Order: sequence, then C-alpha cells, then structure tokens
Amino acid sequence: MMHMEKSSFIEVFGESPEIRVLDFFLTFSEFDYPIKQVATEIEAGWTTVENSIKVLVKKGILKETREFGKAKLFALDKENKIAKALLKIDLELSFALAEKSTISVIA
Repeated sequence: MMHMEKSSFIEVFGESPEIRVLDFFLTFSEFDYPIKQVATEIEAGWTTVENSIKVLVKKGILKETREFGKAKLFALDKENKIAKALLKIDLELSFALAEKSTISVIA
C-alpha cells in the first residue's frame, strides 16, 4: 500500500473526493489503476471514487486505459492540456511549500 500523506495539492485545494482522486493520479501518474485501489489508497468509498473518476474522465483529465478482468483501469491523460497544467501546478506547489517550510524552520 502506498499510503498517502497530505500533499501540497490537497493543502491548497482542499480534501474533496474529486481533489483527492486527482491528487492520487497526479502523484502516481506513471501507471494506471483500478477504482478499488484508488479508493483504498485515498481511504474513500468505491462509489465516491467512481463518481469522481467519471467527472475527471469527462473533463479529459483522466482516461480509461484498459480492462483487467472485470476492473477498468484509469490513468492521467498526459496528452490533455489541463492534465499537463495540473502536473506543472502540483510540482510548483510542492516547491513553493517546501521553500516556505524551509524558511520558517530557519527563521
């Protein structure tokens, strides 16, 4: 299990199910995942995650990649301009918050 700490993305945008699902896919953008695994990792219900994924697929941010048995797998659509921008924002937020915490430790 990858158990996730609160990311900079969640710190800034909140902890709604959609944001948590999006954060998961931004953090683990190299692979595709079934709904059940995402639900387990972000500690949310299957139906909640499924609904959030449907919204993100409609926006083109996530895409269905394949089926494995009865499970559909999803991944960040790295060709999508919004997804690319979100990856960049996530990285910038991480740097900004890391810099902020470093400065407050030094001060």
